[in-house]
Amino acid sequence: MVAKDNLPINVTEKEGFKYLIKTVAPTYQLPGHNGANMVKAITDVFGKKQDEI
Repeated sequence: MVAKDNLPINVTEKEGFKYLIKTVAPTYQLPGHNGANMVKAITDVFGKKQDEI
């Protein structure tokens, strides 16, 4: 959602986004607010999607 809609990364820190994630995937833990953690999470997802293609 963030990448597809070209949203800023800090949208993941907003209450609405947290509520959305908690609602659709209650067991999912959002990565920490540390920039390095966010970059790792993004590159992990990118790598998985790249493998699918």
